[in-house]
Amino acid sequence: KIIGKKRKSLAKQYDKNFNGVKNIKFVNQNYDEVLPHIYPIFFKTSKLRNKIKHALFQSNIETGLHYKPNHLLKFFKTKFQLNLSESTYKRILTLPLHIDLKIKDVNRICEIIKSNIPKN
Repeated sequence: KIIGKKRKSLAKQYDKNFNGVKNIKFVNQNYDEVLPHIYPIFFKTSKLRNKIKHALFQSNIETGLHYKPNHLLKFFKTKFQLNLSESTYKRILTLPLHIDLKIKDVNRICEIIKSNIPKN
C-alpha cells in the first residue's frame, strides 16, 4: 500500500511538472483507479527523444524504452509495416518511477528535460 501511494505521488508530480509543456505529452490518468508502474512521456520526434535521453544519461539518470512493437521482435517478425506503432515507439521515453525517488528528484529530472526542449 505504501509503495502504491509513493508511485502515485511521484507520477502526479511528473504530471504537474509537464502540464502545459510544449513538445511533451504524457498519459493523463486517474490515479484513484490506476497504479502506474512506469511513467512514459511522448515527444514530437525521435530526435528530440534521443536528445533528452542523452541529457538525462549525462546527469546519471537512467531511462527506458518501452515497449518495442511485437512485429519487430524476432519471434513475431512479419513483413507487414505498422508505421504508427513504430513511430510511437521511437518517440516514447520512460522516466524513473521507483520508490527510492523523492519529489525533489522528479523535479530535477523534469528541469533537465524542460531545459532541453525547444521553446517554439
